[in-house]
Amino acid sequence: MPTAFLSRALPRGSTTSISSLRHAARITPIPISNTFAYRTPTTSSTSHPPGALATARSLDHVVLTVSSLRATIDFYTQTLGMKHSTFPSTPQSQTPSSSSSSQSTTSTPNRHALHFGLQKINLHEAGHEFEPKAQAALPGTADLCFLVDEDVDGVRDRLRRRGVEVLEGGEVVRRTGARGALRSVYVRDPDGNLIELSNEMGQESGSGVGGSGRGGVGVGGDDAVPTPS
Repeated sequence: MPTAFLSRALPRGSTTSISSLRHAARITPIPISNTFAYRTPTTSSTSHPPGALATARSLDHVVLTVSSLRATIDFYTQTLGMKHSTFPSTPQSQTPSSSSSSQSTTSTPNRHALHFGLQKINLHEAGHEFEPKAQAALPGTADLCFLVDEDVDGVRDRLRRRGVEVLEGGEVVRRTGARGALRSVYVRDPDGNLIELSNEMGQESGSGVGGSGRGGVGVGGDDAVPTPS
C-alpha cells in the first residue's frame, strides 16, 4: 500500500510526515482496481479532439503589415510598453520587393518584432514583406485585443492626456473575451488597426493578468456583449 511504501522509504527517526511528502511531490491519487497509483499532474493532453489533425494550445505570434516601422514601434513601445527587438532574416524569406534597390544588396535586412508577455508581434513593412505572408497583407486590417495590467479607467485617462483618441465616445465599455467578461477601451494604432485594451472582470489593478493569467476571471453576464469586429 502507498502509506506503507512511503513509511519504509523514510529513514528511521525521521520527523518528516507522509502527508508533507505527498504535498511536496504534488502527487495525485488515481484509483486503479481498489489500489492507488500516483503520478505527477500534467497541464497538457496528448489526445486530439475527434477529427482534429492537431490541437492548438496557445498563440505564439501574429504578423502586422505596417506602413511605417518607426511609427509602429514608437506607438507599441511608448503606449503599451512592448519591447522592440530585431532578428536576422534569411534570403529565402524575402519577396522580390524586399530585395529591390531600396534594400542593401550586401546583407539581408533585419526582421522587427514587438514582445509582450509570452507573445510577440512580427512586423512586415508594406512593399517589403517576407515570405510566406498573408494573402491580403495590408496595413490597417487588424483588430486585436490586449489584456493590460493597469485599470482601464486609468489607462483611458492617460491615453487622453497623451492625445490618443479613445473610441466609443471615450468611455470604458463591456465586452466578452476568451475567458469571460471584459472592461475595455478602444484606440487605433498609426495604421488604423483597431486596438482593444482590456481588464478581465474581477481583475485587481496591477495583478499581472496580461500574459500570466493571474487574477479573477469573471463570467460573462447579461451585460457582457460580443466584441465588434
